[in-house]
Amino acid sequence: MQTSTVQQTTILRKQFTLKRPDWFVSKIIQLVIFVRDVSTSMRGSKGKEAEEATEALVAEISSQQNNGMFLVSIVDFSDSARLVHDPTPANQLAGHIKPMRIGGGTNVTSGLEIALSTLKSQGNIVEANVKRLKPVVITTSDGGHNIGPASELIDIAGSVKAIADHVTVGFGDDSDDKMLKTLATSPQHFYKIRESGKELRMFLAAVGQTLTSTMAQGMNATVALTQVQR
Repeated sequence: MQTSTVQQTTILRKQFTLKRPDWFVSKIIQLVIFVRDVSTSMRGSKGKEAEEATEALVAEISSQQNNGMFLVSIVDFSDSARLVHDPTPANQLAGHIKPMRIGGGTNVTSGLEIALSTLKSQGNIVEANVKRLKPVVITTSDGGHNIGPASELIDIAGSVKAIADHVTVGFGDDSDDKMLKTLATSPQHFYKIRESGKELRMFLAAVGQTLTSTMAQGMNATVALTQVQR
């Protein structure tokens, strides 16, 4: 082949080589953090129902169609908080969630502090061709915050809301619904669940379905989370 022909062929190859655009993503990931009240008032059937409801949410977003796109972290709080599960693919966590350790007061601040730390550490992770949807934090409580100043709790919730959608759930007749509404992204991101384990399971399963739907569209769940059907 003549030199000129080789040069022309090389030029044509360069012109027609496909290049992925800058906006191309090969995977979408969304972090979901579940912040659970495990104070003394959650003993007995309420604690068991909360565990089953957690499983319902994780099972929903661990479905095959989601293909490991959801990461789930679980934080439990009473007098203080503990990180029960680091961010883990939902399909690996399903069926392996550690049981609640019930007892103590209600320090919501401590739970949200760990959630915020997890949000920040995950936010620092940069992966090529990976799109991260806005994280979702779900906080459930059956009582009122009674350890530490309320002003501190409101401040930490504000930091959480600055980088994540925060859904709050009042479980039972004794929950501090006014405070939980204040902590949520908006009043519409607060949901009231009576003392019914079935209702809590159905609600969290519906949250999972909502997240699955928005994930399929590659969009944040901010608006959809105000319209959860149960």
